[in-house]
Amino acid sequence: MKWHHWILVSFLAIVTARAEPSTEVKTFEAATDAMSKEEVLGYMGRGPDQQISPHLWRYRGNWTNSDTLEKFNTVDIAFGMLTDSHKYGVMRYTWDNTSDNTDGTP
Repeated sequence: MKWHHWILVSFLAIVTARAEPSTEVKTFEAATDAMSKEEVLGYMGRGPDQQISPHLWRYRGNWTNSDTLEKFNTVDIAFGMLTDSHKYGVMRYTWDNTSDNTDGTP
């Protein structure tokens, strides 16, 4: 029985290590919270799929809320002045799972 337990633990460790942080909503928000635009570009590894305004960027992808298992294909990231630090960065997120994919991105 111990051997099976070890295999299960090893499997879970490998799956966890290979999981991409940006696929989970909570992890994505925690990682990018209060980031500047330059930091978001570095974290995402690319620019926004659509720059709605200088203060609102739209990314398309596949994200899952780890609590509700709800899937999203779009996140809008709003930038603005952070009141507690007087720093310009990410203020809020708007998640959408109904947005049509008109630009052909995954």
